[in-house]
Amino acid sequence: MTGNMLTTTLVALSVVGSICFAKAPVPRSTSPTAAEEAKKIQGEWEVFELNSRGEKYPKDHPEVKNMRVLIKGEELTFLAVNKGGDRKTTFKLNPAKSPKQIDITSLDGQETGQTAACIYVLGKDQLTICMPFLIDPTLRPSEFKSTADNGLMVIVLVKLPAK
Repeated sequence: MTGNMLTTTLVALSVVGSICFAKAPVPRSTSPTAAEEAKKIQGEWEVFELNSRGEKYPKDHPEVKNMRVLIKGEELTFLAVNKGGDRKTTFKLNPAKSPKQIDITSLDGQETGQTAACIYVLGKDQLTICMPFLIDPTLRPSEFKSTADNGLMVIVLVKLPAK
């Protein structure tokens, strides 16, 4: 092989190698970050519907009427739950998972320190959370469905206008 042919071959191999081994651009994730998602859920929410043991309880049902959730910072407070007083929790979001995940840790009551592995979906003014209710709280649901025997509760919240 002559010097020119060798140089041409090496240049060609170099170009082919660059093309074959070039890093592809990393696609930007379209899912929001936890901080972006947490910002969207701040505020006061009204329970629009609660599903437990396969039963639907609309917002005017005595067990659900006037139930509210206040989300401020990293705290999620269930206001006057069944008139038994407020229940304070903290939360951690993972919107990169599918379905999106929220871990809710109780700060008071008999569940103090327990973390419930939940899932959520956030719409414009609606937040739906599915959580283990009558089962091991570490068992994360895979769908938004409450049946008579799956031990899950689904809460549909509607955002209230800012005061």
